[in-house]
Amino acid sequence: SRLQQTTRQMSGRDEAALRPVAAPVGAGTALTEASLRELQLALDSLPLVNQAAAGMPSSLADQIDAHIAASGGSARRIAPGQRLILDTTSDLFARARADFVPSSDVELLVKRLERPLLKLALQDAHFPNQPDHPARQVLNLIEQYAVAADDQGKFFDARLQRFLYLLVDRVCSRADVEPGIFETVRDSLEKVLLPILQIRRTRVARLQEASEGRERIRSARTRVNAALEQRLAGREVPAMLLRLLDAGWRQYLVLLEMRHGAQSESWGAGLAVLDRLFAWFSPADADAPRTSEAAQALLNEVERTLATVNVDAKLLAVFMDELGDRLADASARPAAGAAMVLVPPGRLAPPQDEGSEAQAHRRLAARLRVGDWWDFSLDGGRVPMQLIWVSQPPLSCAFSNRSATGRTDLTLAELSRRMQGGLVKPGKDL
Repeated sequence: SRLQQTTRQMSGRDEAALRPVAAPVGAGTALTEASLRELQLALDSLPLVNQAAAGMPSSLADQIDAHIAASGGSARRIAPGQRLILDTTSDLFARARADFVPSSDVELLVKRLERPLLKLALQDAHFPNQPDHPARQVLNLIEQYAVAADDQGKFFDARLQRFLYLLVDRVCSRADVEPGIFETVRDSLEKVLLPILQIRRTRVARLQEASEGRERIRSARTRVNAALEQRLAGREVPAMLLRLLDAGWRQYLVLLEMRHGAQSESWGAGLAVLDRLFAWFSPADADAPRTSEAAQALLNEVERTLATVNVDAKLLAVFMDELGDRLADASARPAAGAAMVLVPPGRLAPPQDEGSEAQAHRRLAARLRVGDWWDFSLDGGRVPMQLIWVSQPPLSCAFSNRSATGRTDLTLAELSRRMQGGLVKPGKDL
């Protein structure tokens, strides 16, 4: 977690600087170092960390020095080692909180824990470097509850919010007198968090399935367009044939490709209708027999098929009326032919990019790792998003927010553009 990263930094402090340093010997009387009890009492009397009143020193250690002096302890001061602990620990907490949504529930919970943890650090400066220390585990667990909050950091469940605030309040009120409070709170946090994480994993699985299904549709559509491009590009085709594609026949072919594949009989039958319509309207086939029975059979087949994909009954009826009129006209006057349209190459399927941009996308794909976190700029704020899915072959990807209640699908080209614009950046491990 990010708090784990922060606390690991604390372990790198110079241990020699944490040892008590004797007060300097000068012309006057040396200042006496404040006791641990005095420091704890001073911490209790100060506002929450980083909420100092106007006119107070900005450094936590300076605030404590000022409080001790105002309480009649002007001849005492914070020991250098304790000052370093207080300043370093409070600064690291501030840096960790900077990764949270401002005023989010998790940030407020962590902020409330700072005071008892600062007291703990004064007694045991090495606890942040102990992964199994209950206090450190409590911090890590609190942060993981961000998966139960929205993108603004507010918990979805008010009961969960009350539960967490009660646990944190218990730490704040009992840490000085109950050494085992962190173990008790840790166990409660773990018990409640497990089903929440399981719910998120289930949501992520559903989002992955949705992205995979969306990619299958995109791939099928690409193959259908390529087949139509190969069949019609560079030729003059009846305008009604192109209108048939737009009326739903293209989508029908996409569904056929997904359900049965491009080698199936139904796929071949779907393309055969296009060939029959092409021949019916083509002036080159003016001598081919065109009976009213054949026209009605073709019209019925087209109508039955389009009814399975076109949900606009009125527009479908208008199209079918026009198609019926055109078929009747072609039967009555085959030599006149129908309106023909030249289909330029690339109209039905854009050419594949195999240039430098495609190579750049392949390099980007090599960097993508499912599970990594990225920072998205959305509505003027930063939202951590986890990479949960990459298509095969890698052409697109999907990201989920912390709670797995939202998904963002991007092609590699779109992701690259957002990265270049500074709207998406690799994030930190959460």
